Order: sequence, then C-alpha cells, then structure tokens
Amino acid sequence: MPRKRPDKNLAGAFLAAMPGLLDKNFRRTLLYLSHHEPDSGAVGLVLNRPIGTILADIVPDCTGLGTLQLHEGGPVSTEQVIVASLVWSGRKALFTPLDKNEGLPDSPMSGLRAFAGFAGWSEGQLEEGIREGSWKVLAPRRSFLAPLTDRTEGLLLWKSVMNGMGPLQRLLADAPDHPENN
Repeated sequence: MPRKRPDKNLAGAFLAAMPGLLDKNFRRTLLYLSHHEPDSGAVGLVLNRPIGTILADIVPDCTGLGTLQLHEGGPVSTEQVIVASLVWSGRKALFTPLDKNEGLPDSPMSGLRAFAGFAGWSEGQLEEGIREGSWKVLAPRRSFLAPLTDRTEGLLLWKSVMNGMGPLQRLLADAPDHPENN
C-alpha cells in the first residue's frame, strides 16, 4: 500500500525530538523547520546546541558578525556556516537567511544566529519520523528563540518542552542516556 503523503507544509514549525529518538545527531534537540515541501523534503536548524565558540573563531573575516555564538545546526554540511535572522513576530518565528552579498541588516545583531551545518530530510522521511513518534511538531513559542550560551541551557530548553507534554514525557526526559550504567 502506498504511503499517504501529508499535504501540509510545516515550514516555520518547530520540532522536538521525543525522548525515544536516540540518534546522536538529534537526541534531545529542538529544531526550527526553515523549509518543508511534502513532495521533496525538509530542511531545519537545531536551536538548542551552542558549540561554545563564536563565529570569529572559525571564520576570521566575518566583519560585524564575529561575536555570534555558533550553534550545531545539524549533521549535514557541517563545514558550511549559515547565518540567519530568527525573530519572533506576532505569533510566529520569522526566518531570513543572511545573504553575504547583501551586507548586514539595519540592526545587525537582532535575532542573528550562526549555525554549522543543517538538518535535512528527503521526501517522506520527516513525515515518517513524525508518524512513528520520533518527532513532535510544536506550535511556535517565543521561548524557543531565547539565546543560549551553552549545551546545558539547550538541554534545559528541551526538557521544559518535554515537561509541558505531560508526566510520561517528563519522566522519559529525565531518564539517563544509558540507564544500564547506573
């Protein structure tokens, strides 16, 4: 039986990795879906994994952007840096990639983020992950865009999302990665 393809475009939505998702690339992550086409795939950026370095540490000639905290954007093209404005507007997040040929926006640091790499899914792959319970599609919240300085803050953000889903997710979110080592 052919898989039914959802026709809803999820661009602009947030994804939370559910506690059962053990893939090290996505374990305990919160992502922003910048692009999604049910017939061709999706692209997103991990929001809650600051790397602990600033952009100038890896891109010395990044005039005006050197102090941006660098985030692990996902496992695809990790040698590529994406700089984008991600700001709250009304009841949604607005994503605007910074084009290196256009220069800096009027208020350069407003909502700008730097990501090493991105997350990508081929046609139907993300939808399958959602159906099997690996991902939860979330309504946008301003708190998802809070600046993070380290991985501990990122983990706390993810745990707060899980806590809001109910007692089972709260319990699973607090479980160790390797309970056999207890």
